[in-house]
Amino acid sequence: MRFTLPIVFSIILEFAVAFGAVFNVEVITDLNDINALYRRGDTLFLATSGGFVAYNLTSGTYSVYTVADGLASQQFTTMIPLPEGEFALGGLDGSLNFIDPESHHIYAELSIQGKPILKLITRGDTLWALRKDFLAVFLRNPDNNRYEFRDFFGNFPFSTIELRDVAITRNHLWLATSAGVLRAPTNFTRYNLRDANTWQLTAVTFGVNKIAVTDTALALLTSNGFYWYNFQSVSLANEGLISADPQLLQQVAVYNNRLWLATKGRIYLWDTDHFEMKRNVGSTITSFVVDSSNQIYLGKKDQGLFLADKTNIHFPGPFNNYIGETLVDSRGWVWCTAGMYKDQQRSGVSVLTNDGWYNFFYFGNLIWSSASVTNSVFEDAGGNVWVGSWGGGLQIYSPELDVTLINPETSTGNLWRITPFGEDTLTVQSNPAFRNNLSGVISNPNYAVVTGITADTRRNGIWLINNEARNNRPLIFYGENAYSEAGFADPGKWYTFSQPIGGLHKNKLFRIVEDIFGFLWVASERIGVIQIEVTEAGTLNYKDWNETDDNLKSNNTLAIAADADGYVWIGTKSGLNVYTGGLIYDMRGDYHPIGLVINDIYIDSRNNKWFATDKGISFVNGSGSPFEGKNWYHIVPRTSEKVGSNIFYADLPSPNIHSIFLDEQNGDLYAGTDAGLVILHDNPFSGSFTDFSSVKAGPNPFIISEDNANQFTIFNLVNGSEVRILAPNGQLVRVLSPSNFNEVSGAQATWDGKDENGNFVNSGVYLYFVTNDNGASTGGKVLVIRQ
Repeated sequence: MRFTLPIVFSIILEFAVAFGAVFNVEVITDLNDINALYRRGDTLFLATSGGFVAYNLTSGTYSVYTVADGLASQQFTTMIPLPEGEFALGGLDGSLNFIDPESHHIYAELSIQGKPILKLITRGDTLWALRKDFLAVFLRNPDNNRYEFRDFFGNFPFSTIELRDVAITRNHLWLATSAGVLRAPTNFTRYNLRDANTWQLTAVTFGVNKIAVTDTALALLTSNGFYWYNFQSVSLANEGLISADPQLLQQVAVYNNRLWLATKGRIYLWDTDHFEMKRNVGSTITSFVVDSSNQIYLGKKDQGLFLADKTNIHFPGPFNNYIGETLVDSRGWVWCTAGMYKDQQRSGVSVLTNDGWYNFFYFGNLIWSSASVTNSVFEDAGGNVWVGSWGGGLQIYSPELDVTLINPETSTGNLWRITPFGEDTLTVQSNPAFRNNLSGVISNPNYAVVTGITADTRRNGIWLINNEARNNRPLIFYGENAYSEAGFADPGKWYTFSQPIGGLHKNKLFRIVEDIFGFLWVASERIGVIQIEVTEAGTLNYKDWNETDDNLKSNNTLAIAADADGYVWIGTKSGLNVYTGGLIYDMRGDYHPIGLVINDIYIDSRNNKWFATDKGISFVNGSGSPFEGKNWYHIVPRTSEKVGSNIFYADLPSPNIHSIFLDEQNGDLYAGTDAGLVILHDNPFSGSFTDFSSVKAGPNPFIISEDNANQFTIFNLVNGSEVRILAPNGQLVRVLSPSNFNEVSGAQATWDGKDENGNFVNSGVYLYFVTNDNGASTGGKVLVIRQ
């Protein structure tokens, strides 16, 4: 295979505070898929799909490092300790992160981003990083003690080849590939490793998945079983393995000069001429490490860390880092579903309560395993939370987190429930009285799909979308505003409706919302948007809006929301439209979200619009015209290439924002991503505060100098707040005006330590005085130190 990379940028990533706004970002992730382990003293270091973890074996406490702590990514695939005490972490996105757990120093190298890093190895001051398409080399720079990109090698003596693992011994690199083992000298300055002829096929000529080095041989996990290669010949060595099925051979490593092997559910030690089983865990092992006393520590898929004494450490958090919909309910509990429309994930429901995280994971036959493929989420007037699933019907969680299941399935299923107080597995069944409330799909009468749920405030009921219903009646109206057992069992409370528009695709409906005029709006997969009038007689009148006739950007609509001005916002896979006055308008240019794929839209009580896109978060001020670019603001990851005066950078773990929700009690903004749950505390755009009781400010003392760009920030302001900075003698130094977004941005004001003339103030105790249009006020003191 010949690999060409025209330009490679060597990027050292340092993180700084974005100008004009301060984001206090919290990232919550699933840490229970552990891809690499290392023990140093009484600490286990874990590279997980949700971050880097340092777990203290003595105290049981642990520290978590994510993008919010300065990492460039947090979905780690591999890890290696470095001679300097640091760890190098390979990311799913191809980023390299370096962290010193003692000093907490972090930096990143982004030169080979794009595909997952499969393996890292070091020799001296050289670090090798393997992707499936090339091997890259980094050298440690003695001037700054950082690893820097040097070269990459992707040309091999095969037209197509997949790289899988790498090892070093006898001054050679040994690559495990889909074609066998390739070797080449490690001295890349002397030998041209870009030349395909430098790489020699050796040992075996069939697929090798993993490779490890002992003093005398290479250990090979291959498509034909386990082999030893003594640098002269190969020999099959499956003796002692309960199953030698190559698909079950997962990992191989050398600890204490002895070879250890992990199959799907067992760990073996090679003893002279056979394998001896040392641990049987019954389910998929994702990583393991053996300490100097031959004690085994391991990770299991979805189940966290297992210590040497077999104690299971299950880290609290969402069940998966792929977050679908998010909801903050009336109690302040945070709900996360599993996936997106046409991008289903099987990870159940996760709930962050006052006590901690609860996870609900369903399994069993097709219907019950599909109950974990959750998407839509909704809270009714009684505080019950409704969750729709792709195939498993509807779940209703009471305020006490008891669950009622509604689908046509008659058999029983299983629920794995994880709580802050322990975990258990329950037998579950759909309530027989409710089984006819939902229709299955044409191919399976029990496979019920619920994609949309919304309240009907005019008719005091709830609408559901029963996607692709085999009865051709995908719209359901439930005639109460909250779940009750009597209401669900009463056929007179349930009304189903057909939908005549769209031909073969008429039942492929996704989201539903009610506008201020009482019209229902339905987003669909193939036929655009449907506007529905509910008549006094209870019949439905339909009008469709599509890309052919009505200026809609795409008939594949992903999100829909109605605001207080009567606008209906339509998010598609190709951009944003808005309906008003009987017309569909095309949002573009300066007045469009940061990304084209609009996954979710949230409209808060102040009529601000929030957009979840594939490139970040966008916000449009409800008090201004959405057709003016000055009212649009965007929040993107620090690694984003997006630039602009209205673009702000924050520690987002991914640009792919699936869902967005504002907690108007405290102004926190919740975003579901493909890399965890993000909470933006002290959100400057929220404007949710009605008084100054929550105001806080910092840092205090505030250190200023020509060499830093520090800012003093006042959080949780009322909309329209003005801030006056007074010198110790009472003289006015600076006015921070709400008309200047770089000074006062919604609920947040920032002061750069300068006076009205742009000069740094002198050291001293300064006063800040906050007022708003209603005459309310608050204030405080800050010690300024000028260096």
